[in-house]
Amino acid sequence: MENHRNRISPTHRLATVALCLISTIAVAFAAAPKWKTGTSKDGKITAIYRIGHRIDENGKRFPLIEYRATTIDNVSMQRCIAVMKDVSNHKEFHDEEISKTVKTVSDNEWIIYYYNEGAGPFPNSDAVYRMKLSEDSSSGSAVFTLGAEPTMHEAKEAKRIRYADISYEFKDLGNDTTKVTIATKMSPPFKVPAWILKAAFPKVAFTIVRNFVTYAKEIH
Repeated sequence: MENHRNRISPTHRLATVALCLISTIAVAFAAAPKWKTGTSKDGKITAIYRIGHRIDENGKRFPLIEYRATTIDNVSMQRCIAVMKDVSNHKEFHDEEISKTVKTVSDNEWIIYYYNEGAGPFPNSDAVYRMKLSEDSSSGSAVFTLGAEPTMHEAKEAKRIRYADISYEFKDLGNDTTKVTIATKMSPPFKVPAWILKAAFPKVAFTIVRNFVTYAKEIH
């Protein structure tokens, strides 16, 4: 029996796949929220930020917070590095009850733990990060990166952060002056209404940067 089904040529098939990919990318970019900008009231801190969402490997939708905040202040880069290396300091500028080192992997790599008691309707939460330090003496810069490692420490009753990439970037400008940039991309470990997140930024970003610099100035 003669087969009257139209055959799709390889070229036609390739073009169809390409169009599907272009459409998918277009939808993804169209759905991504635009970056917003902000400046602290004293004019010392600038930030770009956006609140969107991500889809995990199981198809579940989660809020996604992204920001990058920068300031230049009279604090040495070495003080900034010292604050980051002593993880017990982190709770002083990042609003945690506990911040500690779980494991020292090397001179430039650590497994660290944060714990935060919930407030109001929000539950207790915690996070485990792999923290790494990269220094470049030729450019006078140092970068600490923190990536979520949720299985690297025993689980407790707290809701654990499972998606986070954070960086602390320091640039030595000379005369004990440093450019400090803190960048974050993370999803909260519990549901947070979008209006609360949108109302919190960019103030939260300003507060973290300001607290970090203030603490770095005060340590001895």
